[in-house]
Amino acid sequence: AFGIFLVLNIRAQARGRMLAGEGVYARWSLDEDVRKKEEMESREDGRNAIVASRILAVFLFLVGLGIFLADPEGNLLFLGLMAVISMILAVVAGLYSASRVKGLDEEGADVVFFRDGVLWRSEFYHFDGWIRRLESVLVDQGFVVVVFDQRKGRVVFRGRHVLRIPIPRGREAEAVEVAVAYDLRPDAGILAY
Repeated sequence: AFGIFLVLNIRAQARGRMLAGEGVYARWSLDEDVRKKEEMESREDGRNAIVASRILAVFLFLVGLGIFLADPEGNLLFLGLMAVISMILAVVAGLYSASRVKGLDEEGADVVFFRDGVLWRSEFYHFDGWIRRLESVLVDQGFVVVVFDQRKGRVVFRGRHVLRIPIPRGREAEAVEVAVAYDLRPDAGILAY
């Protein structure tokens, strides 16, 4: 818990600096048509996360029930524990997805390019060099492309990731300035990826 506190505290401080305007390279509101598309995709992702968490919750409960039915005397506590974990999982996933969608409604899918990270689709990508390391930022065919390496965390999230952030109309020159500000040109390996 203390380790998680340290990580989240560093992220919270970085986000606080970003919201205060320190080290912000650009802040965009997306064009209305792009915003609607992004909101629809994010809502769909949220619904998929809720369905997946409910399936996992039912599976965990069924495992607990199966073990309980095999030996009712010794596994009543185990069944109760699995039921509680299943309910917590279902509730937490629902709250998380609802808060992301609410954040989209309030923030309007804004994009903030910040010295230490990027706020995109209501999610703050903090590039601290330890958990996530920024590898490259470039402009390509109407998008700012942010490439980063996820070094720590759950295995499914580790590895190289790409954010393709649409450039609002009239902000093309500012997008180039953003890429120059990060000063991380892609090497051959990143371009091949």
